[in-house]
Amino acid sequence: MQALQSPAARERQRAEGRAAGPYAIQAAISAVHADASDGAATDWAEIVGLYDVLARADASPVIALNRAGSDRHARRAAAGSR
Repeated sequence: MQALQSPAARERQRAEGRAAGPYAIQAAISAVHADASDGAATDWAEIVGLYDVLARADASPVIALNRAGSDRHARRAAAGSR
């Protein structure tokens, strides 16, 4: 029997596939946010990785800015967990 997956997990799996387009990657980023109960619980490192994928698929200044903001959150979270 196959385990049930949340819609967010399915979106992330789709975005990680070879043919993921910009909209699928954006959906995966949104899914990571939706899985978290708040900003502190957000998997910022995963979001940074998804923005890296998105930048390769559809580079823009907005994507670069969002990636930079996510990277800042990821670094703060990592520093706080030490």
